[in-house]
Amino acid sequence: MTQIQAMRGAVRTPTKGLSKMAALQAELETSMQERAEALAAMEKLRTKEREAHRAEVEAREALDKMSSEHAALGARVQALEKDNAKLSEDNVALVGHSNAKQKIQMHAKVLSPTAPEAPDPPTHPPPAPTNAPAGPSPLFPAVKCDVPPPLDVRSRTRTTR
Repeated sequence: MTQIQAMRGAVRTPTKGLSKMAALQAELETSMQERAEALAAMEKLRTKEREAHRAEVEAREALDKMSSEHAALGARVQALEKDNAKLSEDNVALVGHSNAKQKIQMHAKVLSPTAPEAPDPPTHPPPAPTNAPAGPSPLFPAVKCDVPPPLDVRSRTRTTR
């Protein structure tokens, strides 16, 4: 009987080892599946990282391009302001009179871009009130005077009305 019991024990041992082996194989398959999922997630992260890096490089290139354009435009604005100041001075010298009483050059300095701009003088007299009679009135008869016509500033000739 001892020999039969020993054989039965030997037969039972492989079945215990097989069940343990099956459990280990199931655990191995589970860990391999988790590893595959982790690798897929890592690959997604690497793809997103590459896209983010590419976007960063493009943004830096755009920033460099815009900063160089900004610097070029700043230099151009400074050059144009310098030209504007020179042309303004030349204009004052050409339009200015040598008559010290008129002091047009002084007016040009007063009306520089930093000072508030003066309104343009009216080109014609304001309209007469509507209740005023047309023509000469009995209180103020028409007076004829010999006043020369005004100067046309652009051509420096007398205008005729």
